[in-house]
Amino acid sequence: MAPDEEAGGIGPQGGAGGSPGEVSDLEILSADERRSPQEIAELSAAERHAARLGFPFVDLRGRRVRRDILGLVPDALARDYLLIPLGFSEERLVLAMANPPSPDLSDRLRFALDHSIRVVLAAECQLRAAVRSLYQQAESGGSQEAMRDSAG
Repeated sequence: MAPDEEAGGIGPQGGAGGSPGEVSDLEILSADERRSPQEIAELSAAERHAARLGFPFVDLRGRRVRRDILGLVPDALARDYLLIPLGFSEERLVLAMANPPSPDLSDRLRFALDHSIRVVLAAECQLRAAVRSLYQQAESGGSQEAMRDSAG
């Protein structure tokens, strides 16, 4: 299976529909950092969990997400439900989560995000680190852009 098929139609560079770099994008988790033995074990368990449930699995290391895609999911929602938007596939917002959402949560997410969703599974340890990192990067990047705009 191709890497983008494994992630529900989202390639390693992030969302479908637009080339990387067209819109500012952020690295979800650095591909350069060494994986701890704990992360390796959690990745393996999460991948088996996804396969058992019939969901695509995605390793978040080295992936990128566009700022505009990240902006579709408010910080509080990402933290409360431990999810990361990855991009769009077949007009659905692809969300990485540790577990499939219940039908009720799926409905609430569709309503809150105003998009149909497709869920792919990721390791919880990566999701926690990604939510912490991405939403800090988005905030600091936005502040830097605002300062640049006001200076010019």
